Amino acid sequence: MVKKLQSEHIKKITGSVGTPVFVYLEETILDNIHRIRDAISSSGIENKIKIYVSYFTNSNPHISAILQREGVGLTLQSPEENEHLKEHELSIEKVVSPTHLSKKNIEYFINEGIQVNYVTLSNLEEALKHNIAKPSIRVDLSPESNQRQGIKPEQFKEVNSLLKKYKKSLYGIQMYTGTGSDLDVHSRYQIRALECLKHFPELKEINLGGGFNFDYNNSKNHFDWKAYFNELQKRIYQFGIQKKITFDIEPGRDVLADTGLFIVNVTGIEKIVGKSAYEIFTDGSYTHMPSATIRARQHKLQFYDEKFAHILEETTAENPGFLSGNTTLSSDRLFPGIIYFPARLKEGDYIVLEDTGAYCATQHMEFLNKAPCPEVLIRKDGELELMTERGKLTDKIRYVLKSPRKMGDSHEN
Repeated sequence: MVKKLQSEHIKKITGSVGTPVFVYLEETILDNIHRIRDAISSSGIENKIKIYVSYFTNSNPHISAILQREGVGLTLQSPEENEHLKEHELSIEKVVSPTHLSKKNIEYFINEGIQVNYVTLSNLEEALKHNIAKPSIRVDLSPESNQRQGIKPEQFKEVNSLLKKYKKSLYGIQMYTGTGSDLDVHSRYQIRALECLKHFPELKEINLGGGFNFDYNNSKNHFDWKAYFNELQKRIYQFGIQKKITFDIEPGRDVLADTGLFIVNVTGIEKIVGKSAYEIFTDGSYTHMPSATIRARQHKLQFYDEKFAHILEETTAENPGFLSGNTTLSSDRLFPGIIYFPARLKEGDYIVLEDTGAYCATQHMEFLNKAPCPEVLIRKDGELELMTERGKLTDKIRYVLKSPRKMGDSHEN
């Protein structure tokens, strides 16, 4: 797995587009997909298993193009996401797992021919009125049925009544275990999902959802896919599942997290008055990747000198400090925890934050008016491709009209 950037890559990237900048590694994306598929193969599961990645995990269509070539699909939540993909002419397989949809949006997805996992009885009935071919629902299988969205087990009788009314059978279900769930939790949810066959015996597709744990603080950070699929194989045998049933999984973070790196430049280092720690000033901001702050998550770091001649190794025995963002917000740090940095780190050097491929650049905040960062892809053959240009200084400060425009009496979209 590629985790370290070559010095020549950093020199070329920063020399071309500056910092801060996100970098993605195609080779690692491919490795992560193949790891999951190898685990499926070794488990002996004969059912077809499809992999989907939630588009909002990294909503860059050029990353999605890599997934498309590997036969991986996308999970969408809104018409906006689908229109974005259409703009880039991606014909990738898609499924929609939204919250409650308006009638307008239900019609949109039906007209687009995209399967939807409906989360409410009213949405399901509205779709059935349109004579959809593959009725599917998202189910809340949590112990206390307290997930915000999803049809509850106590509503299954009503689901069957609706299906009978419109002379349909339920094609698929989709569930969700919760963000960062470990193997034990996923194993329990496998059982709950298969138990749904008692209520819907004609199911053709079972989407086991996402939420697979990715450990940002552990070198062995990936989910244990071998154990997961071995467990699923046992459940398939235990429940007597027919081969015609397809299983889906949505491992967005596990596929993408360690494929991304975020490079910032050190603009100064000063000791914090009255403390033993230092403030490491950078040209980055938490607004570039707020997920680290929201989740109180520290990222592993790499240090490079200003000439890219060598890597300054991170140690836990040198200077403690904080990675400071470059806005006036007192809490603007790239992530909230303390780090340890080489004593020889200085202004002009570079810091690389690892594991920023999922839920980082895609969450860029308009707050504090920072321009979006460029995004660069390192192909598996080492070639560099610019996927996203740096935003203009006025980008992300809303789409403000140069002059206010009078609005007519009629409704404007």
